[in-house]
Amino acid sequence: MRMLVVEADRKFARFIRMCLVEDGCAVDMVTTANHAMQLTSLHPYDCLIVGIQLPDMRGVQLATALRREGGAPILMLGPCGSPEHVIEGLDSGADAYLGSPFRVAEFSARIRALVRRPERPANLPATGLMESLAVNMLQPVTS
Repeated sequence: MRMLVVEADRKFARFIRMCLVEDGCAVDMVTTANHAMQLTSLHPYDCLIVGIQLPDMRGVQLATALRREGGAPILMLGPCGSPEHVIEGLDSGADAYLGSPFRVAEFSARIRALVRRPERPANLPATGLMESLAVNMLQPVTS
């Protein structure tokens, strides 16, 4: 699996890379949103790990831009996992949010869960029309 870590704190980014490499992943690491956008346009990634605070834009803004461009899952990393940060991260396009500090085992499990989900193509509409049948692909089926 190929991962992209986007984190301004180089020490923390190296720790994340070490965790991913131990799990058998190939890892690219950048510290800016601009560099992340360049790399995602050149390489397909299985998962994107995005820090919430970057020097050139907020991680939530990057997640929004990345979500428009492709379907790789996004794990947002941020401080303490306060409800406000979690909601903002998920609403921006992240598939999961993990507050720091976190357990390495939980981080690894979240990555595994994200990459086993089928990829959602970019710009997939929330609803589709198929011969008079409207299907809402974002609402869960309830009994």
